[in-house]
This record gives sequence, C-alpha cells and structure tokens, in this order.
Amino acid sequence: MELRQRESLISYYQNLYKNYGYSEKSLGWTKNKQIIRFKTLLRFLQLQEAELLDIGCGFGDMLTYITRNLDNYHINYQGIDIMEEFIEQARILHGGLYDNRFHCGDFMAMECPRGGAADYIVASGVFGFRLFDSEDEQYRYIDRFIRKSLEWSRKAAAMDFLSDKVDYHSGTTDFHANPQKILEIAYKHSRNVILDNSVMPFEFCLTIFKDDSFRKETTVFNAYLEGDKSYV
Repeated sequence: MELRQRESLISYYQNLYKNYGYSEKSLGWTKNKQIIRFKTLLRFLQLQEAELLDIGCGFGDMLTYITRNLDNYHINYQGIDIMEEFIEQARILHGGLYDNRFHCGDFMAMECPRGGAADYIVASGVFGFRLFDSEDEQYRYIDRFIRKSLEWSRKAAAMDFLSDKVDYHSGTTDFHANPQKILEIAYKHSRNVILDNSVMPFEFCLTIFKDDSFRKETTVFNAYLEGDKSYV
C-alpha cells in the first residue's frame, strides 16, 4: 500500500474511532451483521485443528465469534490490523495488553513467514474503503492482496466485498466491487474458487483454495475427493 493510501485509510478509521469508540461503527459497519459475515466467511473452510490469520482484525471480533461458536474446533487464531488503537483494544478485550495473538502492521508491507503464516487467511471488510481514485488501480490492489494472502496461507484465503449490484451506494469513501471482475482475478490464482452471494444481496464472499489439482480420469478436484471419501 502506498503512503498516501495508507495515511488516508488510517485517518478514516481514526475519525470513526474517535466518534464511536469500541463499536462496530468504528469498523465502518452500521447494521449489526458481523456474525453473519463471519459465518459466511468461514463456511467453506475446514477449521478443525486449524491455524487462522485474520487480516484487518479490528477489535478481534472474529475471535469472539470463534470462542462462542467454534471453541471445540481448536482454532489457533492470530490477527493483524493497521490501526494501533484497534489492536490495543483487541488485546484488552481478549487477554490483556501483552496478548500475542494480535499484531499491528500493514499486511501488504510485511514479509511472508517461511512455510506460510497459517492454514487459512481471512479478511473481512478490508476492501470496503476506496483507496484509489482509479477503479483499475483498486482492482490491481485487490489482485496483489489476494496473491499475497495465498502466499501466506497453506490451504486457502477467504475475503468479503461490498457488491456493486446494489440499489444505491452509501458514500464516496466506499468501494463496491464487481463480482465478475473479482472472480476473474480469483481465477488468475486458482481454478478452485467459490464466489458466494447467497447470504446477503449487497455483499459477497470469495474463497480461493490453493490446491486446484485434479485427476485427469475424473476431472474432479483432489481436495474434494480427499474430503468426500464416499465419492471414490
């Protein structure tokens, strides 16, 4: 992320945080649908005994969701956010100021850990803010983010978007992505993808699996065959 865009993003969320404090509104959400977003984002991931890295983790609300709903899955959660205020609040909420599950930094400027960072990379709400005046540049940024997410993940990356298939646009700072363009970007990185617009009409979720290998005799993804033994 370029310096101007980074500063613009931080300023936007700092203003929200000053106005709303610990609130979903500080993250740019206004309709109390976080739980639905998390459930949709995670629905296609095999999370039993998994490592999960949450990019743009905000206050760590996804960890709250996991603890309350998926505690028996034994998920190793880590979160990264560019906002120091959010990370500090997340640590206070989830274990104290020295909670090492939360990290402050610009994901796009970080070096990938050797061997990947986690089984799954997830990102909720990171594309809702318009970083660039040019839509082409915005989509190029999304492409770079997806590529880096897959480099950091061992199995898959999942992220959500505001859709441009809307009745209205809520503001000049918002970015509404075209599902067809996002799917086109996804197919550059893998053939094993899911674009899910089945839960909310104006938002959609993209899941990209790194393993898109398949058997020539069946032309079915190996990941599916290994997960569904009854098919073989």
